[in-house]
Amino acid sequence: MLIWTLGGACLFLFVAGLAGMPITALALVGGAALAWVVWRWPVGASIGLVAVAPVFPFLMFLLFYLTGARMATTFAHILKDGLILVLVARVAHEAFLRRQAPRVHFLDLLIVMFLALSALYVVYPGTLPDNNFMGRALGFRFDAYFLLAYFVGRGLPLRPEHVRLLLLALIPGSVAVGVVAIIEWVAPAMMSGFYESLGFSEFMRAIGGSKVAPLLTRELGGLSLTRVSSLLMGELDLAFFLLLGVPLAAAILFSVKRPAVRLMAGLFLVLMIATIVMTTTRSALLSSLVALALMTFVVRAWGRATAVGLGLVVLALAFALGTGITGGSLGAFLSPGESSAVAHTDAVQESFLVVQEEPLGRGLGTAFAVAHRLQLQDRITNESWYLQLATEMGIAGGALFLLIMLFVVGGSLSSYLRAKDPWLRALCLTMAGAAVGFTLVGMVLHVFQTAIVANLFWLLAGIAIGAPGLERSWTREAGAEP
Repeated sequence: MLIWTLGGACLFLFVAGLAGMPITALALVGGAALAWVVWRWPVGASIGLVAVAPVFPFLMFLLFYLTGARMATTFAHILKDGLILVLVARVAHEAFLRRQAPRVHFLDLLIVMFLALSALYVVYPGTLPDNNFMGRALGFRFDAYFLLAYFVGRGLPLRPEHVRLLLLALIPGSVAVGVVAIIEWVAPAMMSGFYESLGFSEFMRAIGGSKVAPLLTRELGGLSLTRVSSLLMGELDLAFFLLLGVPLAAAILFSVKRPAVRLMAGLFLVLMIATIVMTTTRSALLSSLVALALMTFVVRAWGRATAVGLGLVVLALAFALGTGITGGSLGAFLSPGESSAVAHTDAVQESFLVVQEEPLGRGLGTAFAVAHRLQLQDRITNESWYLQLATEMGIAGGALFLLIMLFVVGGSLSSYLRAKDPWLRALCLTMAGAAVGFTLVGMVLHVFQTAIVANLFWLLAGIAIGAPGLERSWTREAGAEP
């Protein structure tokens, strides 16, 4: 069978070469081969997707630089979405072969309801006359498609060693993100020049991005602070990833026992917090600290949290001395009267008016990214994930997603308290903290706008929610062994 498949692929490439489309054909064959690998080894593929998530946007940037073709990055994004479908089909296939109905959680039903509501709104034409089916389909992709990753996490046939590898796979990319962010902060001109030499402006035009420079700045009390974007290629994208990175580092710190490993985990946590500070994203920073406080309270790890706090104080003093930031600058950063905060407030107020006028929603694709891409006449930027959903799918859509997030927080905490395996407990604690951060930031930002981060979050959330059942299956298998 393998020989026939390889022979067919070679014949296809030969014919495509004669037709003058060798690159397209090679991409299709490569995509099909990758899909086969994902189907054959779903757990290994999921670990690979987790490992590459922190650097995926930069890899797309490099792909554009090497090929100079927008089609290459578009194909890579389509392939990424397609692999999620392959994984969903694979776990559904595994469930069918087991001939045993999986345990259904209430959160599963809520997510199915949200996906069904989103699918219904793909058919619903909406109230904006210049929107079309393509816009609504794109709206579904941006607003709901990533939730399929949750069912991948729920159905993966994981073993204890796989859970450990999943968490460890995130660390190298996270550290690389932090190191690059520090370099951007210390030498912004050099890094901007480096990105431009790789064709950053052309890349943004090719993908329809709105970022006008590789590194942006924020003016605070007379100071101009660099907003790092690192390998996520966007300061908000980086901040959203760190809503997961900070809890991951804290969960590892709270779980390990060896002093040397504990020290490295503490340094990892300090690096993640320092990186989120360098994005100068207030909501993400404050939400991460709230999540960290909750995790500390649940674990009762007061000593380790205090040690990290002291390290952050030293880092904050060095930061203040290095940048010249003063109490006035810090006050401007936290002030509700700051220009960015005022713009957020105005956008939220406008969104409330739209939702009041159209409580059933305007239709998918009528807000934020898709609406701007399609240049809809009455498009709106909500500056809130829940208000964006309410604008597009009505009050029910926004409220349902908020309820889903609250159940992720509660379900992850419940799984942490019930699980016994240390790495599984660390994953559940990570997702409890991450869910708190994402829930809070979703109030004021489009927190799931970065597809690779959204896929990562929901994949791990699915594992965390199903953790008790997963552990029971390990116990049954161990008891069945001779």
